Amino acid sequence: MSMHSTPMRSTPMRSNFARAGMILSATLLLSSCGFSLPTNINLNITPKPDPIIVPDPKPDPKPDPDPKPDPQTLTPRPVGSPDVVILGVSGRCSECTPPQDNWDYLGTNNWGTLAGITDAFKQLGKTVEVHSYSSYLSNHTSNDRNAIAAGRQNQEGFLQLEAQYKTIYENWIKNRSNPTAIVLVGHSHGVNWTHQLARAYPQNHFAYLIDFDGITLVWESDYKTAFDSYLSQQETNPWLIAMNKVASVYAIGSLNYDVKDVIPSNVDTNLELHSFSNLISLQCYLSDTVNNIRYDGTKGNIFTYVSPNECHSELAFGYNKGVAWVKSKIIELGIR
Repeated sequence: MSMHSTPMRSTPMRSNFARAGMILSATLLLSSCGFSLPTNINLNITPKPDPIIVPDPKPDPKPDPDPKPDPQTLTPRPVGSPDVVILGVSGRCSECTPPQDNWDYLGTNNWGTLAGITDAFKQLGKTVEVHSYSSYLSNHTSNDRNAIAAGRQNQEGFLQLEAQYKTIYENWIKNRSNPTAIVLVGHSHGVNWTHQLARAYPQNHFAYLIDFDGITLVWESDYKTAFDSYLSQQETNPWLIAMNKVASVYAIGSLNYDVKDVIPSNVDTNLELHSFSNLISLQCYLSDTVNNIRYDGTKGNIFTYVSPNECHSELAFGYNKGVAWVKSKIIELGIR
C-alpha cells in the first residue's frame, strides 16, 4: 500500500484468504492508532442477511429522467438562491466510540475542507451554500471530545442529508432554467454515503463527486444496527438500491468494485484523492488504493490525485495540498 506520486495502484480483486489476513493485520495497526475496530467482525465468506434485501439495479442504470419540460416553461430560481450547494459528509471518528460518536468535522473551521472548496466556486463567480453531515444514518449526539470542543454534539446523518437534497431539488433544480449545481464531498467513510446518494437518484444530475480517501473497511458492520432498526420500521426498502451494502457491489469486467470506487453516470465530474500510505510507520496506515472507474469501465471525467506525503486525515485539511489540488481542478474545469 505504499504510495508515491505515480504509484502502481492495486486492483480490487483479492482472495478471501488474503482479505482475512489483511483485515487481521489492519486490526492490529489501526487499534494502535486510534481507529478502533469492532471485536465482532465476521470473517466468514457468507455474511448474514439483513432484514430487507433488495437487489441492486444493473450497473450504470439509465432510467428515464423526469419528462423534460418545454424550455419555454422553465422558470428561474428564486432570487437569492445559490448557484452551488455543497453537501459534505465526514468519516469515522478516531478518539471516540464509533459510529455513534461520529461527527461533522469537514464543516469546521479547524479542518477548513468545505470552506476551501467553497472558495474555489466563489472564484468562479458563483454563490454557494454549504451543508455538512456526520457519517451515520440519522440524527444523533456525539460525545467525541473534538465535537464537544467545537460545540457540535448534535449531529445530522444521511437521512437528513437526503431530505435536504430533496428540498433543494424541488425548489432550485426541478424545472428551473438555471438549476443549482450539486457538489457532493466525502471523506473516509463519508465517501460511501455520498456515492450512495448519487446512486439512489440516478435520474438526477450531480455536478461534482469529490472523494477524499474513501474507505469501506468496517462500514457495513458499523452501521448495521442503525440500518436494521430503520428498515424494520419500513414496509419496503425506501431506496432503489441496497443502501446498507457498499463492499463488492459491482462486477465490472473481471473485477469486483466497492461503491466508493464506481462513479454513476449521473455524475459529471469526479475528483478522487488518495493519501500517502506507509504501514511500517504506524502513522499513514489507512488509504484508498483503488482508482475510480465508471460503470462502463471507462474513466471519463475522473481525475485522481495521490498525495506524496499526506496521511488519511491530513489529506482533507483545508490548508494542505489535497484541497489545493481540488480547488485548482474546480477552477480549471468549472461547472458543465
